[in-house]
Amino acid sequence: MKKKLAMVGAGLTIGSALLVTSAFADIGGAGGGYEAYKTAIKTTAATENATQHYVLSVKDNGQELLNVNGTLKESKAARGVSGSAEIATGAASEQLEFYHQDGTTIFKSGSSDTYNVATETDESDRTEGHDWGPEDPAVGQGLEKLADALVGNLKNNVNLSGGTGGAQAIDMTLKGSQIPATFNVIGSLVVKEALSAENAHRESALKDTGVVGIDLSRLDAKLPRLTQDVNIDEVSLHAEIDANHFIVHQVVELAVTGKDEAGASRRLTVSADIDTWDVNATTPDTLDLAGKKINKIEADKLQD
Repeated sequence: MKKKLAMVGAGLTIGSALLVTSAFADIGGAGGGYEAYKTAIKTTAATENATQHYVLSVKDNGQELLNVNGTLKESKAARGVSGSAEIATGAASEQLEFYHQDGTTIFKSGSSDTYNVATETDESDRTEGHDWGPEDPAVGQGLEKLADALVGNLKNNVNLSGGTGGAQAIDMTLKGSQIPATFNVIGSLVVKEALSAENAHRESALKDTGVVGIDLSRLDAKLPRLTQDVNIDEVSLHAEIDANHFIVHQVVELAVTGKDEAGASRRLTVSADIDTWDVNATTPDTLDLAGKKINKIEADKLQD
């Protein structure tokens, strides 16, 4: 998936769940919590294919601004993806189905009978937008060291509990002063930059309705721009690990407070709830385009 499709696909692949959780890779204590979670992250990262159901939500002062609810099937070996999603922003909503098969990306809106098809022109196009290869070990080690430096003494805040049949659960909640100052400063800067970028690109990105065949302007979540006193107030994590050390369910929630440009206090809550199943037993669905109404898209439009 290219940059222009990131708002739809970001956070929805197998790797996305790992991206969210990798920041906590070194949090567990010297005992079971640390080892169980770290093993589960590495085991899940090595999966060849899986099916996921995800719910992503952004709330502002308790009012939901954005909700993405969908299902995804992904296969690294086949370089294939299939899935569907419902995107809701207040009174507006849109359903979307999407596929990546044989070097072709396909999107269809639930309100249209047209399939929007982009065929990649060369191998660089096929690999640029989606990293199908194994992670560089040096990168992984560097991220672990960075995470270890950021979390400091948070090792004692992770709870490990056992379940039936060898299953385990990881839980962590950090509030206020429990969150290290360094982590808070870096996280706050990331949040401010992300919200600023979202607002800066809103006009051009949301008015471009021809790329995936849906009217993105109707789905503007209008996320507030936090400019003052930005702090991460709470971080929570719940992960369920099966007997084979796969992360089969995970909930991550982040609460950020601050003031907008008008000086009004805001509390943004971002959450991701992801279920994973059919690990190493998933085959993405493929679509036969014969006889269907097709709108061809230039591949380079997906790169913006």
